[in-house]
Parts: sequence; C-alpha cells; structure tokens
Amino acid sequence: ASRRADPSSGGMEPRFRSNTVRVFASPDTRILPIPGHGLIIGHVFSRAGELLDSLELAHPEQSLTLHLLENFWGEYLAIDFSGGSTHAFGVLRDPSGGIPCLYAFADRAGFITSDIATAANLGLYNCQVDWTTVAHGLCFPYLRTERTALLGISELLPGNLLTFENGHPSV
Repeated sequence: ASRRADPSSGGMEPRFRSNTVRVFASPDTRILPIPGHGLIIGHVFSRAGELLDSLELAHPEQSLTLHLLENFWGEYLAIDFSGGSTHAFGVLRDPSGGIPCLYAFADRAGFITSDIATAANLGLYNCQVDWTTVAHGLCFPYLRTERTALLGISELLPGNLLTFENGHPSV
C-alpha cells in the first residue's frame, strides 16, 4: 500500500505507529527503526564518523537511550519503547540539540514536534503568548529553561529524556 501524505497533515506522512505513538514526518526525513526498541529520527554516527544505516542492541533488555549516549553522536531524536510497558515511551534529544524538540501534553495526550507552526496548522495547538515566560526571559536572558514563550509549550533541552508513562510526561 502506498503511504501518501495527507494534504491535511502539512506534507507529513505516517512513518510509525504503536499503541501510544504515531510518528509523522516528511518523506525525506531519515528514520532508523531499531527492532524491539524504537526508532531514531535524524542522523546518528559512530565514534569513527560513519553514518549508521542500522543499529542493533546486543541485549534485548538494553536501554536504547543509554546505548546511544555512550556510543554514538549526531543530530537526532530517539523514541524508545523498551521501558517494559506497552503504553510508555521515552524521547531522547541528542546532547547537541541539533533537532528542535517542542512538546505539549494535556489530558493524557499531546504532541512532540520540531516545528510549532506545523502543530498549529494541523490544529493541535492554538498559539498563545506566555507573558510570564517572556518577562522571565527578559530578566534572565542567559538562563535557558524548558519554558518557551508559547503558553503550554515546553522545549526538551539537549541531552534530556522525556518519558511518558501512565498518561503523564516527565523529564
């Protein structure tokens, strides 16, 4: 079956689906599936600088996120389903922060995106300014936090892991 981009999806096409997660991405976005563990969106390199075309973990119980942080580098988001629960997952943003990662969750549902305009265009988010965060940013311009100037939107900071379990996100 052809996986065509739905015009209402902002040019995105479905690239992965599980009990709790649906991944939509443009056709040219690099997605590396990790059987039994999850997937990686973006580019992952070995320590020698070779772009990975596949990745297998030595042990089924091994953590995908820990394995990535200890052995590889690149600009990526890793979605890890190896936490044990069928309704839990984690999203790791690489330490360089090369791929933007914004998220919002409410009422046991939400979205993670690299482009808030896409989320707004799809009707997932109604853009509103968070004036408290704007004031905080003006007072402390060099203090980077997960808060954004958009109400209800947080940034997953580089090198952090966002977990979603039992309907609740935590970093």
